[in-house]
Amino acid sequence: MKNRSLRIFLKIALSTMLLTCIRPAPAPLPVILNSPVGETITAADITFSWQAQQPAAGYIIQVASDSNFRKIVVEETVSTASANLHLKTDGRYWWRVRARNESNIWGFWSEAAFFILQRFRVVGALKTQGYPHDLAILGNRLFIADGQAGLAIYDISIPEQPRLQGKYLDSLNVAWGVKARDSLVFLAYGYKELVIINAVRPESLKITGVLEYPQPGYGYALALRDSWVYIAAGAQFIAVDISQPAYPNLRFQYYYPRNCRGIAIENAYACVACEQLGIAVWKLDTFPPRQTETFDTDGNARGVDCRDGFITVADGRNGVIFLQQDQAGHLTELAALELNGYASAVTIEDTLVFVACGSGGVAVVNCADRANPFLIATITSPYAYKVGAIPGTDYFFVLDRDLGIVTVKKEF
Repeated sequence: MKNRSLRIFLKIALSTMLLTCIRPAPAPLPVILNSPVGETITAADITFSWQAQQPAAGYIIQVASDSNFRKIVVEETVSTASANLHLKTDGRYWWRVRARNESNIWGFWSEAAFFILQRFRVVGALKTQGYPHDLAILGNRLFIADGQAGLAIYDISIPEQPRLQGKYLDSLNVAWGVKARDSLVFLAYGYKELVIINAVRPESLKITGVLEYPQPGYGYALALRDSWVYIAAGAQFIAVDISQPAYPNLRFQYYYPRNCRGIAIENAYACVACEQLGIAVWKLDTFPPRQTETFDTDGNARGVDCRDGFITVADGRNGVIFLQQDQAGHLTELAALELNGYASAVTIEDTLVFVACGSGGVAVVNCADRANPFLIATITSPYAYKVGAIPGTDYFFVLDRDLGIVTVKKEF
């Protein structure tokens, strides 16, 4: 009897010891976040940190673009109380962390914290007299095709505070496009397809030459090459000899159904953006110029830029399109990216593409790999027309219908 009682006692004791040994450790407590909390950050590579849990075998961090964490941007498991993460796109984000113990039991989520990634900062704005459509920068001067207010010239020695130096106005026309070279300014001026202005003294501008054809097109945009000006002129693509600026000579016209709105030149090729057609490529080192290729875009091609054999197109509701041009001038589509608003103008600076999207503001797109572009920021403005950068600086200008000249600084 005693032996039986002893055996029962030993079994109970052993069972109790086993249960005690395998009892799991309690779940970790919620983590306390350190940084970033409520901060504005200017670098896409971000270090997140929190208070370490003792003991903790690991952590999981989530970053979301909404406070309910339905749109997870990044999720990563780490072993220490910090994580280095890269975010692609500017905006407001929320993040949270929870810990895991050695029994692989996860604790509750921490309270969420928000931060703002902002790599482009608005540092100034100056209302213009008209609706600013296009710009050119030469030295410390900013030349603006200011819509119904004509040409305006600003001193931009202090980029945050442009200072008006001079203006030229033809009350019967609208200024759409502008280029500057040496002391001359070339203006695509509506029914006056081309006005050439001497800007040696901005406070006293003088007209050098005017092209106003009896059966006019409508000057929207222009590009310079040697002693020629090429103009996207509504229903026409035209070439003007400016070897004598006082007497611009119309040498070539080509009629499109309508509506040529943008033009860019690289080397011997001009790319013309035509809303109903798409993109037309012209070879310029022969006379007359010869059209070598057309590419029908899905939207309405408004703006175009050419760099290093690549063509970038602002294609209206279709966003931005990336094309590649071979040595024969033939085009191949590499990628397209939908954007908010109506893409009407495009500017390339290094690996960034700035797309003016009207009510959608300015879309900033990373195009380091043109086959895989992605949006990195949206600069909000009421109605963006055009973007231009000051060479050698971190400043650039956004032309906006309502705000005028908006100065933006790149913070990275």
